[in-house]
Amino acid sequence: MTIIFVCKKCHRPFFFWNYRKNKYAGPPEPSAVVVMFNGRCPYCGHPLSVPSIDDIIIRLREGKKNEGNV
Repeated sequence: MTIIFVCKKCHRPFFFWNYRKNKYAGPPEPSAVVVMFNGRCPYCGHPLSVPSIDDIIIRLREGKKNEGNV
């Protein structure tokens, strides 16, 4: 599982978190990611904010088995 943070303005991904590489640490809080980038998109400078529930998109890869995790 990969979590990707994307800028709302330029739509470029600026942070990736991979479960297989970081499974013991757990995913970062969205507010922590905003702080990591000083509250600005590293590409366009647009202010970052914590995503609302409507901003979150869950996609399953085709051809992959669901591991039963929700």
